[in-house]
Amino acid sequence: MKERKDPLTGEMFVPKRSNQKFASSENQIKYNNDKAKALREEKSEVNKILDKNLIAYKKALKSSDTIIKSGDFLEGAELNLKIFTHIREDEGKVFFMTYDYGYAKLKDEKYFLKNFKKK
Repeated sequence: MKERKDPLTGEMFVPKRSNQKFASSENQIKYNNDKAKALREEKSEVNKILDKNLIAYKKALKSSDTIIKSGDFLEGAELNLKIFTHIREDEGKVFFMTYDYGYAKLKDEKYFLKNFKKK
C-alpha cells in the first residue's frame, strides 16, 4: 500500500488496512480527544449561561408547571433572556426555551414561565 501521513503527528506510515488514517491507535485517540475538547471549549461560554438559566427556571417554578413573574424578578434570578436553545409556540404564545423550560413575554414587563417537561 501507499504511504500516508498521520493527521496528528504528520509522520509518514504504511497502513495495514485500506481505511487506516493514523499510524497508531494512540494517535487516533489523542486526535479525537483533542477535537472533542476544542468543541467543548468552543461551546462552554454558552453552555454555562444555559446551565444558569436552567437553575433559575427551576428555582422560579419550584413545584408548579407555570408562573407569572416580573422582569425585575427574572433579572434578580439571573435569567439571561438573550440566550435560549429554541423557540416553541404553545396556546398562541411564543416561548423562548431553555431545554424543557420557556418564557413568553406578556404585557407590562411580565413573563409567563412554563415547564414543558413531561411528568
